[in-house]
Amino acid sequence: MTKKLLSVLGLAVLVATAGCLGGVQAASSDDTTTKTIDVSGSETIYATPDQVVLHIAVEATGDSASDVRDQLDAGAADLTSSLESQGVASEDIVKSRYDLAVRDRESGETYRGVHAFRVTSDDVENAGFLVDVALSNGANRVDGVQFTLSEETRADLHRQALAAAVADARGDADALADAANLSVTGVQAVSTSDVNYVYSGSVSTASTEIRESSVAVTATVSVTVTAA
Repeated sequence: MTKKLLSVLGLAVLVATAGCLGGVQAASSDDTTTKTIDVSGSETIYATPDQVVLHIAVEATGDSASDVRDQLDAGAADLTSSLESQGVASEDIVKSRYDLAVRDRESGETYRGVHAFRVTSDDVENAGFLVDVALSNGANRVDGVQFTLSEETRADLHRQALAAAVADARGDADALADAANLSVTGVQAVSTSDVNYVYSGSVSTASTEIRESSVAVTATVSVTVTAA
């Protein structure tokens, strides 16, 4: 549990709670002065990914720039059409990189090119199959596979994590107030940092098998409550 420092200005009272310290403040010893308690809370929610992002590419070499360009164009056309036939929308197959350069500068004869794509699909369970389809139809390189959350799911979990983090902070505030013979009377301020998302997964080759894991969504908030 997050440690919090409890200090009563003007009263010089230090209160320790079980595994948790917070801050109680008063402007003076006047009982009518508003006292505040500063606490923080956090929550982590684990969710099953509902989206997969494939980073795949067509790579080619040749003795001329036009030869390499033709190979890249043909591979890209095969790649996109094969993925679309498996239900991937054309707008979810996005070109992320295109390079064409001399590979052997001494002779000036050999060229190398890369046409890379970012492919997004909600068919998470068949991520490995989509990789195999890509590698069998134009692509010859896989730069990574990422399991993630759709924007709608991300927003929903974001709100859930924030609400739970605020509840965690409020519980600590109540405990601190009770230990100081006070009662929470309201909320003065609430702030939060960016919500963190941690993704995981694993890939094994053969007929490509990809095992998705969970996505951890963590929210942290700071809350200032008033007490009397």
